[in-house]
Amino acid sequence: MGIGLKSILKGWGERRKLREIYPLMVIHLYSLSTASPSSRDIMKMAGKSSLALSDASKIFSKISTLVEKWHYTLHKAVRYVASQISEKRVKKFLQRLSDSVNVNMDLRDFMKVEYEKMMADKVAEFDRAVERVKRLIEAYSAIMTSSIFLSVSMLLTSMIYGIDVNRILTLTTVAVATSLAFIAFFTSRSLPKDPILHDDPRRPEKLASIERMNLIILIMSLSSIPPLILSPIKLSFFLDPTSAPMILAGAPLLMIGWVGRRWVKSAREMDENYAPFVKSLGDALEVSGSLKSACKVVSINDYGPLNKLLKRLGKRLELGFEQGKAIEMLGVESLSNLILSTCRIEADSLRYGSRQAITSKAIHDYILSHLANRKKRRQVAGAIRGLALPLQAIFSALSALISVLTRILSEFAKLIHAWFPVITPISYDTITVYFAGLMLATAVASSYMIYSIEGDSKFTFTYQLGMLLTISGVVHHLALLASMKLLNLASGFMSGMEEIVEGI
Repeated sequence: MGIGLKSILKGWGERRKLREIYPLMVIHLYSLSTASPSSRDIMKMAGKSSLALSDASKIFSKISTLVEKWHYTLHKAVRYVASQISEKRVKKFLQRLSDSVNVNMDLRDFMKVEYEKMMADKVAEFDRAVERVKRLIEAYSAIMTSSIFLSVSMLLTSMIYGIDVNRILTLTTVAVATSLAFIAFFTSRSLPKDPILHDDPRRPEKLASIERMNLIILIMSLSSIPPLILSPIKLSFFLDPTSAPMILAGAPLLMIGWVGRRWVKSAREMDENYAPFVKSLGDALEVSGSLKSACKVVSINDYGPLNKLLKRLGKRLELGFEQGKAIEMLGVESLSNLILSTCRIEADSLRYGSRQAITSKAIHDYILSHLANRKKRRQVAGAIRGLALPLQAIFSALSALISVLTRILSEFAKLIHAWFPVITPISYDTITVYFAGLMLATAVASSYMIYSIEGDSKFTFTYQLGMLLTISGVVHHLALLASMKLLNLASGFMSGMEEIVEGI
């Protein structure tokens, strides 16, 4: 059973990687098709492009091996390899490629059609995914609103009707957490990830350290909340038992998330200036035939943060760096996953002599389309962020008010329990754990949904979670201070009731 599960997870992971690399694979093959008229040579080139194509290069390596070593005809080799692939888009693409080779269609014409089809499908699929996410956001809003109502009503109901309090509160917490977990899961499956920062080992050590710290702080912060809430040693000298754990856990997350998002912002600015840069560089390469000369031509233009990288690229070429390695290093230094992946395609196109004008135009259009989709993502993420922050604040304030009211009601119930044993007193610690657990569940679910929609960096999840936890703690404490006036008024009433009860 363990082996079967492992193979299923491995197959799912391979399909996911092929699905993510498919657009870049089409662009890469389109570029290579301008380098040689021979389809066999193009398959061989693609098989050696492990950096640009990642696991997809193995597909073309197998095709090349079947043709050269086992003397398959090219269309039969492509068809056979296609039959071994489970990812639908790649499988259908290879089947169409096999048919085009079988009818002796020019591969460059075929790849041009495939590229245009991929770009059109990419836009349509993303728009449909965005519409699904918008519907999920509507469901999220309804679930959050009903969760707030349910949490309060079940607490009061269990008190008034004397139902098993601990069981009711536990079931309510599980129901709310499960509902939010389902909506967060479906949201994460709706849009593909769009990592801004690349994970190349050559990235700055400072960034790698921050990424490691991000995970450590996230684990430590989340794991510290339950002990702080359940600990018999309360932080009453600092804040109330609910606010203190939220702020102590949220503040470090907010800080490390803010630092990480500065790196993400830097890479995003690179992406926004990259499309005109790569188009100009390709046109200059087409004319000059040399990357060194092309860099001098395009250096007169302003490409924002890319100017510094362009100067470094020129210096490397003057020192005798190979063109492909030099352009790849530009992608590494940009910190951008989008730039690095397309720079690797550009590097292979330089090595194999592809038409630079065609390659750069294809990359330029792909970048613009990708940035347009990214803008849509941020708009949708802004919509859910606009819901999550006020709803979290409202729930935190309401939990503080209800905590005080139930505390007053519990004290009153103890006084009249001998004559009117209907209302069941609830300990203040139970109420604290109940509302703190619900606040944590809503904060984690909301943060994960925002992260899934933006899909840019794990720092987004850390930052949003830190912000929501901090807001929860601050708002809860302020609302509790305001609600304490009710408790003070009730204390006088309780004193009078005790005298009456003793008199009776």
